[in-house]
Amino acid sequence: MAPFARVITVAFEKSLEDYGKKVKWIGNPVRSMKYEVRNKKFFNLKSDLPIVLILGGGTGAKFINNLVMDSLSELTKICQIIHVTGKGKQPENVPASIANYCGYEFLSRGQMAEAQTRSDIVISRCGMSTLSELSYLGKPVILIPIPESHQVENALIFEEQSAAIVLDQPVLEKTFFINKIKELLADKEMQKQLGKNIGGAIKKGAAKELAKIISEN
Repeated sequence: MAPFARVITVAFEKSLEDYGKKVKWIGNPVRSMKYEVRNKKFFNLKSDLPIVLILGGGTGAKFINNLVMDSLSELTKICQIIHVTGKGKQPENVPASIANYCGYEFLSRGQMAEAQTRSDIVISRCGMSTLSELSYLGKPVILIPIPESHQVENALIFEEQSAAIVLDQPVLEKTFFINKIKELLADKEMQKQLGKNIGGAIKKGAAKELAKIISEN
């Protein structure tokens, strides 16, 4: 569609070179998280354990779901987990009652905003909407991109800016996964630095800029 567009907006500065004079670097619009967080008591969480939010993208991720299940007994000793599995992808081998684990197929907008806001670290795929929201919130993240997809390029941009820890799915196994989470939870300075860097990885103010562009064209 680029040849027919009057204006092209991009999320990353490096994309400016792809579209010539019609391109504008504005970032990526995100919703207001503060407005969305209404029900503070949806998640029954403790105050003395860190919270790890695990996302598999809009449709869920079987690989991540299985990895979480394999790692659950170790991870729930050191943190509370909010795990969004995707519709129809909730693992069958989850114990009926396990401490410090909350698994959901899907979260509403408000619930997702609460989960993202309250989490100490986030483990996620690399879709642009989620990355934009995590950048807006300044959350320390561990990214697991879908292999051989555009998500690998998204993850690389964040990794180059020291804005995320990126794990390679084809070689990722539970021991390494658990250790990376333990290391990040134990290192408050790294959490702070990752949060600061991801906060600057995507340009702010995209919603207003996009509205302005539309009204002027």
